[in-house]
Amino acid sequence: MMEIMWCTDDCYTDTIMNIFIRTWSDRA
Repeated sequence: MMEIMWCTDDCYTDTIMNIFIRTWSDRA
C-alpha cells in the first residue's frame, strides 16, 4: 500500500482497485 504515498490522483483510483482486487482474491 506504500505505492499510494507517491501515486498521483490520476492513478490513485487504479491503485485502490488493484489493492481491492488483490485483497478480494486473497479472501477467495
